[in-house]
Amino acid sequence: MRANAIEQVLETLDTDVLDGGAYLQCRDVARHLMEIADEVPIGAGTPRLTVAAAAVYRADRVLGGEFLTMQQVADAVSAIVETSKDKINRYSAELREEYRERAKTDAPSVLRDRGRITVQ
Repeated sequence: MRANAIEQVLETLDTDVLDGGAYLQCRDVARHLMEIADEVPIGAGTPRLTVAAAAVYRADRVLGGEFLTMQQVADAVSAIVETSKDKINRYSAELREEYRERAKTDAPSVLRDRGRITVQ
């Protein structure tokens, strides 16, 4: 399942980087971005964890948190699959553009409903 790639990336990061709320929002926005990456496709032929890393990094940026650096994400994911800041940067930029095109904004509308976050 594609969502598992997002969790794998988040679990490899230092646990002090994202608090509980930021973690949940980042996870949900990253999942939404992975859906976009699968539809377009972004990163075809690249390990899904690399694209998931780009989605996690981009989610952090879209949410305005900027808790994560590209280097942190690349280092964390590289423990599982070889990747680079260049790939994460490239796929993150593609995700930003595709999200912007679809949503007509850079920032997601994040709604909480019964404890669940919905990205629109």
